[in-house]
Amino acid sequence: TLPQAARPQRVMIDTSAPVYTPTAATQAVQDSFSRWALDLPFGTTPRMAEDVATLVVTDIGGIGNVSGSNDWIAEGVAIVAIDGQPLEPRKTLEEHILSALKIDEDGMTRTPAWVRRPGEDVLDQTEIVVPVFRQTGLADGTFLETRKQGESWVTRVASLGSAATELRIGDLILGNTAASGRFSNPQAVEMALTTLAQSGATAAEFSILRNGQRLTASWRIAAGQ
Repeated sequence: TLPQAARPQRVMIDTSAPVYTPTAATQAVQDSFSRWALDLPFGTTPRMAEDVATLVVTDIGGIGNVSGSNDWIAEGVAIVAIDGQPLEPRKTLEEHILSALKIDEDGMTRTPAWVRRPGEDVLDQTEIVVPVFRQTGLADGTFLETRKQGESWVTRVASLGSAATELRIGDLILGNTAASGRFSNPQAVEMALTTLAQSGATAAEFSILRNGQRLTASWRIAAGQ
């Protein structure tokens, strides 16, 4: 049995929710989704080693995007366990990490792992340290991404859908003009849209930042726009 590795105490969000979770139960956003996702800087290939499921590190081209805590990463290193538990053969690395996700105050997740280096038999205890972000897909095809920047979670318009809107790709959504204050958590946009849709509102008006300028922009949330 693999020992449980200790976690840092700086945990901000602790969620055991599935990878995909529903947002508002209204027609306006009924088919939307929200999920946590990871900026993994490397790929993995599943392999069985003596009937033990492993994920072997491949494609480390994005290694410059991660913390120095990931100095164990190299091609050929086999990940044997995540958070003290053996790997499940059909799960990806992202699914293993997201299944019991914990996010630190800096927007990173630090997941204990046991790895085996090429040519070695002894397992090393380490951490997988990667950025976490929130993906939100709205019913019209609009996609938003929320990431930690400095002290704040910032939501960016990643792509636009069919709804009538003044938003543009790349806009940073700062808050809902119908309520005072800025969005302060990674699920604030989802919560604001849900509240507006349930109240019967037909449009949301956001305070945004575009090319360094503070502006307002609307997005139509009524069904059949």
